[in-house]
Amino acid sequence: MTVVPFKRGGGEPPREVPQIDRESLLELLGVFLDLSSYIEREHDLHKRIELYGLANRLGDTLQQFTRSTQPPKGAV
Repeated sequence: MTVVPFKRGGGEPPREVPQIDRESLLELLGVFLDLSSYIEREHDLHKRIELYGLANRLGDTLQQFTRSTQPPKGAV
């Protein structure tokens, strides 16, 4: 499968929508859920803020693949 990069923060829009296979999408979702659960248990405020930043970036990445009602290209 060809990897289709997508740009963050402006620039020329990608010519194709980002692609991901089903296993990779499920793995990313699992990491996101684990990270979210870990954040809830973190007591150090500074670490928690850093983890929120990571979770937000990961969520932004996941959103690229879960925006439409159609399955991501290559996920079938």
